[in-house]
Amino acid sequence: MDSLSQDIIDDILIRLPLKSLVRCKYVSKPWYRLISDPRFVKLHLQLAKQPKIMIQTGADSFSSLDFVDNVVNEKWEQDLIVNYYEPFGDKLYPIDIACSWDGLILMRSNEITFLWNPATREYKKLPRHCFHGDYTAYLGFGYDEISKDYKVVNLVCKRNQDCIHKVHIYSMQKKSWRRIKMTAEYGVMKVYFRYSEFGVSLNGILHWKAYKPSSSVETILSFDLRDEKFREVSFHGVMTREWIVGVLKGSLCVLEFELEPYTRLVESVVWVMKDYGVNESWNKLFCIEPHRYDIYGIDMKMLHTSNDGEVLLKTSNRNLVLYNIKDKKSKELRLSVYGMESYVESLISPK
Repeated sequence: MDSLSQDIIDDILIRLPLKSLVRCKYVSKPWYRLISDPRFVKLHLQLAKQPKIMIQTGADSFSSLDFVDNVVNEKWEQDLIVNYYEPFGDKLYPIDIACSWDGLILMRSNEITFLWNPATREYKKLPRHCFHGDYTAYLGFGYDEISKDYKVVNLVCKRNQDCIHKVHIYSMQKKSWRRIKMTAEYGVMKVYFRYSEFGVSLNGILHWKAYKPSSSVETILSFDLRDEKFREVSFHGVMTREWIVGVLKGSLCVLEFELEPYTRLVESVVWVMKDYGVNESWNKLFCIEPHRYDIYGIDMKMLHTSNDGEVLLKTSNRNLVLYNIKDKKSKELRLSVYGMESYVESLISPK
């Protein structure tokens, strides 16, 4: 290695798998400084392409799956799966996987919030703020490109009330919470769809299913992490069915679904906004063939789409389903999960 230039060494290290990089940090002090450098961390993240799926298999147990090997090809060899048991030390019940960004996963256990990097096994328990037991919180997490800061957003509603009462923002740079004013009246849609509780992040903007209490009109409420302003994202028309908001292939999407009361079949349609913020750019991406309510449940969470048109779904009945858009066939995987989230491996520290 002494005969190699520093540029070549840097180029070799940046292409190593994360697990190898973590070991390389302790080879020498220069390597430790290099691999810990924020610029190196960001560059390594940009090269990370292989998606991972974090699934919750029990109250405090989790497993990391490779999307291609484990999910698409159904290879369940133990060396391809990374298991985590009580990753935060203490027994915490219940733990919810909220959302993820850049390899960091936001987790919630009652009133305790964590940021967790499963690849490096680092986590940070966020400090408590003025959120107490008589409030309900709706979380979101993303990255502010302007301030170069990761932010957790907490929409707080009074218990048994849907209207947003106050908004708290946690800055990973400043390691503290602060409160901002809520300038308009919105309510967060909860009903029985647990996925609406967590904001969907896209290009530094968080999104929740919401409504205006004055008119009961449903909308997508967005929060831009850069200017910290709330806005609305228009849908293609008036909502007549149940729906949830998500992200597929880097675009905002909406999954509409309806339960037919007599046949007990659920019909689902996925819409995608090709040009963000342009109402006319909503297009119907695909329809999911009518499926049985007792098997797949009513609402589903969309996680990832492969290049071959396969979409990974988690149903409200805890099943994992791989749906092929092209041949309109679904395959139920041999897993029953409590929660799940897609992520990429990164060196970013939550601390």
